[in-house]
Amino acid sequence: MKEDKLSVIVKSRDGIVFEGKARSVTSNNEKGRFDILPNHANFITIINKELIIERSKAKKEYIDVENGLLKVADNKIEVFLGIKSK
Repeated sequence: MKEDKLSVIVKSRDGIVFEGKARSVTSNNEKGRFDILPNHANFITIINKELIIERSKAKKEYIDVENGLLKVADNKIEVFLGIKSK
């Protein structure tokens, strides 16, 4: 059965920054801007600039990202902020 929402958790060294359901998540990596929708393929990437969590058509959460790690697996998105890359 296909899901229509993503489960999202964003963590920093200080704790949980965001936790909830989303219609989509948008961010940036070294290749540019990308969107994650429900039933997206599993992948892991280093992110930067920002993270946009669309909870509904009228509600979006914006999180500034200097650097972080984003993991998508089985409609679950985990983001770890403050990950240093070389």
